[in-house]
Amino acid sequence: MNKKKIYKILNPSGIKLISSMVILIIILVGSSLRSREENFMYYFGIVWSIVCTVILFTSIVRTFMKSKEIEFDKEKMIVNGKKINAKEIEHIMIYGEVVGVKPKGKWIVPLNLCFRFSKDQVGGIIELETWAEESSVRISRSFFMRWL
Repeated sequence: MNKKKIYKILNPSGIKLISSMVILIIILVGSSLRSREENFMYYFGIVWSIVCTVILFTSIVRTFMKSKEIEFDKEKMIVNGKKINAKEIEHIMIYGEVVGVKPKGKWIVPLNLCFRFSKDQVGGIIELETWAEESSVRISRSFFMRWL
């Protein structure tokens, strides 16, 4: 891997999360409006609908954010200007078109290390797999947990 190639990456599509949050908000607000009793469940429904609304807006913003960049170097990858050494990476997971880079000591993939390659960036996954093999980073094609 002599040449450095920069690939455009995007945040994973949040369409499923957006759809489920809209449905949940409708159910929560509807049940809160129908309930005339101001008890624990009434206030719990209001608080939970506010939490779901924050998640909804965060997911919408992340889904439509402009693209970032990833670059592969000999012993590190550079994601949107942040250098990540191969020794700091526990595992790279690919699920469909979504890539998650899990750092050592973390339980789930952080937001900034979960991405998908732009549609016009042919060869991004192949280059990632090649880089992982050359850098002795474990890589798998499996489901993984991520924030939002």
